[in-house]
Amino acid sequence: RSSKIGWMDLPKVYDQFAYKKQLQKELESRQLATGNKVDSIEMELSVLSNLMNEDKGKESLINEHRRKGNMLLMQKKKLEEQLEEVRTDFHNKITMQLNQYVRDYAESQNYDLVLSADGSGILMYGERKIELTDNIIAYINKRYMGEPK
Repeated sequence: RSSKIGWMDLPKVYDQFAYKKQLQKELESRQLATGNKVDSIEMELSVLSNLMNEDKGKESLINEHRRKGNMLLMQKKKLEEQLEEVRTDFHNKITMQLNQYVRDYAESQNYDLVLSADGSGILMYGERKIELTDNIIAYINKRYMGEPK
């Protein structure tokens, strides 16, 4: 038998994956909360800067302001790092699930090879008649919603 080969537009599949959309909403919510906390920290830093200017010559107050400012900067950095960890974790979860669903799709449809067009130059052209993008999007979203293989 001849090999059955198809290709998909990976960025389109990734973008339209229901699981990605769900995690994107959760990430946006976390980004908003983190943004609010960072804004609050930046406001406190601004107030501290003003207080330091007003308290010139009062070494004990200036040292207290510096200590609090350093603490706030560390909190801000930690929040930003935590958000980046969540972003990375979500991307990894989406990629793992997507890979499994594409593998399941290929097996269920008897494909020997499914290529990915992602703009990296690995797949520069594919005939539309063997493109699987829309079929894969429909399949992975049905699977994500709980339908069996």
